[in-house]
Amino acid sequence: MGNGLSPLQPGETDTIILSGLGGDTIIYILKNSPDVTNAAKQFIISPQSKVFFVRKYIHQIDFKIINEIFLKEGKVYYNIINSLAGQEPPYTEKEYFLGKINMEKKEPVFVEYIKNKKNHLQSLLEKVKNEAAKVRLQKEMEMYEDM
Repeated sequence: MGNGLSPLQPGETDTIILSGLGGDTIIYILKNSPDVTNAAKQFIISPQSKVFFVRKYIHQIDFKIINEIFLKEGKVYYNIINSLAGQEPPYTEKEYFLGKINMEKKEPVFVEYIKNKKNHLQSLLEKVKNEAAKVRLQKEMEMYEDM
């Protein structure tokens, strides 16, 4: 028991599973135990927020994303990322945002999620008065519309 990965010694485990945490917390945990993180061979990560930043961080620490699974339980969507030690070419902004593998597989739950996000963003765009917020929402909407 302990804080994040601090109870572990480098090489004590080859797979790290982080689930049910926000993206910022996941990145914080990985950054604060670099010896353990660098010795790992695999991450299985299910961030509850800021998935874009988690994907980018995975690449920054020389891990490649080998699979993503998109699930739904009740009204909640879950993105599970499986990555292995190794490098891959950087993603585009859209691929970091939506997940390159999710975009390729186009699983039914992922497609449903995209449709729901588009509808939600459209509703927000109709209500928002602030121009800067509208521009940000429109940029996000364009990523979903391309799918």
